[in-house]
Amino acid sequence: QLNAGDSDSSTGGVVSITTGKGSGDTGSGAMTITTANQDLGTSSISGALFLTTGTATGDTGDITLETGSSTNGQAGNIILSVGSTEIGDGADYTIAAGNSKVGVGGSVFVTSGYSTSGSSGAIEIETVNSGANGVSGPITINTGVSQNGNSSAVSIFSGSSDESGGAISLSVGT
Repeated sequence: QLNAGDSDSSTGGVVSITTGKGSGDTGSGAMTITTANQDLGTSSISGALFLTTGTATGDTGDITLETGSSTNGQAGNIILSVGSTEIGDGADYTIAAGNSKVGVGGSVFVTSGYSTSGSSGAIEIETVNSGANGVSGPITINTGVSQNGNSSAVSIFSGSSDESGGAISLSVGT
């Protein structure tokens, strides 16, 4: 257990863990945070990993997950993936914004990267191909049910251009 100190009159102590810097063209040290493998018995489970900020009477702290910038190469990727299973169903991957009792619920933004001289990055949403005896997974886009007013619209549009705007294509597989 690693705890920073409390304070009665100012901000609490900080915990900072940094890997070592390499020499020349070598890289800095990697950092691995993992729970132990649990392979004893037939139904044992490995420990969970929690990354949370504390509660507060005001705003709670942010969680920032980002890779460093690069001057001569490509910035590192961020990969969030769920492990595979051999017998049961695959695990879910859920992204959810925060709820509110009085105000508006939080939004979810997915934005591709910007380029000052080239094209912006693409966003692809797709299900993978099915196995030999299954069907590919569906994609559903819908707004929530409204209790006392109109439900919100679903809008799909391409951006404007000085030449020709991008097309919107809807097609059915053959």
